[in-house]
Parts: sequence; structure tokens; C-alpha cells
Amino acid sequence: MTTPVARPLSHCDDSSIHMLPATGAGTYSFRFTVGTDQPQAVDHIAGQVEIDSVCIGVRDGRNHVIVTEAKRGPFDSIAKHKLAYAVWAVRSNIPDDIPIIPVYLRVTDTNQGLEFNVAECAIDDGREGMPSLHSVEPVRHRRLPLRSNGG
Repeated sequence: MTTPVARPLSHCDDSSIHMLPATGAGTYSFRFTVGTDQPQAVDHIAGQVEIDSVCIGVRDGRNHVIVTEAKRGPFDSIAKHKLAYAVWAVRSNIPDDIPIIPVYLRVTDTNQGLEFNVAECAIDDGREGMPSLHSVEPVRHRRLPLRSNGG
């Protein structure tokens, strides 16, 4: 196999991403709204949340926390609630001056090998009031093929 060479989707400074041992699941409580015309408040009380990856990257000389939701299979849509829940779960442990970058990763099998679909999203992370589930929107997307040598 060969490794694709591409600039990171998150536009982080070269060699700036540092992995943290912060994957797993836990129980978290937070409030958010659903609906756009007449938003309704929802309480997620001590519910299970899976967090696939948390790392720190530097973009434009400033630390950012990157929260990733990863799935494998056909890429039909972004599981916005899973990404939002992961962000809202870790939010209380991140200082207010460090931005959060939500990233959705979907790995699909193709005839040529694996394809990594990486979508950087924007989200209301709840720092300025109750966040909305409908605030999750893709802002950048990149497909990175990892080709099999066929042998």
C-alpha cells in the first residue's frame, strides 16, 4: 500500500497534530435544541457518548482541539448528532480560548483500496448559550484514497 500525500484537511501547521489518549466512551449531560422554526430544548442526561478521537493541532499559530467521529461503510451522510454529542461532551474540559474543530471521517472500501472521506465541520459548541443540533455544517471536504498494490 502507498500512503496519500496531501495537506491536512484541517489546514493545521505542518507536524503540529499531537494525539492525546482521549478516545472511548462515557456518560455526559448537556442541553441543546432541535428544530429550526421553533427550536425545542432537549436534555441529554447522563447518556452514553462515544468519542472516537481527540487531538490538538496548531492552525495559524494557535492551538485547536480536533474532535473526530469516525465510521466505516458507504458514505451517504454525516451523522451530525454523533459528532455534536462528542463535541458537547468534551466541551466542558476545554478552555474557552481554544477553538474546537469537529471532523467527520468515513472510511469506505473501493475496488482500488480504501477511501477516506474527511469533512471538517462548523458547530455551535455551546460557549455562548444553548447549542443547536442544526448548527452542524460541513465547511471542507476531502477524499483521500489509500490504494492497494493489488498483490
